[in-house]
Amino acid sequence: MTINKFRITQPSEYITEKGLKKSAAKLLPKKSTVVAITGATLGQVSRLEIDACANQSVIGIIGNEEFANEYIYLWIKHYIKDIISNQTGGAQQHINRNDIKNTAIIKPDEVTYEKFMNLIKPIFDKISRNSFQIRTLEQLRDTLLPKLMSGEVRVRF
Repeated sequence: MTINKFRITQPSEYITEKGLKKSAAKLLPKKSTVVAITGATLGQVSRLEIDACANQSVIGIIGNEEFANEYIYLWIKHYIKDIISNQTGGAQQHINRNDIKNTAIIKPDEVTYEKFMNLIKPIFDKISRNSFQIRTLEQLRDTLLPKLMSGEVRVRF
């Protein structure tokens, strides 16, 4: 997966079930927040719109009963600069997984949290739908543009 994208709607590579079982890769469910913890994309934060596998240079944060996926995503996006301020390493900087796991997430009172989630959930759902529509339109553009340029397809006005 490529973490330097706003939303991840398609895999960058594929892995077999056998490969998944025999590797350090982890399967993450859609709506997980993913953070690049090493390399050129260090500190990049994305949200999965599909189930995807991640290698050891990525950490996935999955919502639970206490904190919804949307809340976690926004919290991590807000605090990522503080988290990466703890980076270490010489030639290749990295963040320790524990720096992310030990990041405290503050939850407001239940009434405020519920109001927030009622506002934010439909927005995240709309962003998800739009992300897939954008992908479809990009594929259509990539298919049609060469045909239009070569004259294979003509448009009447």
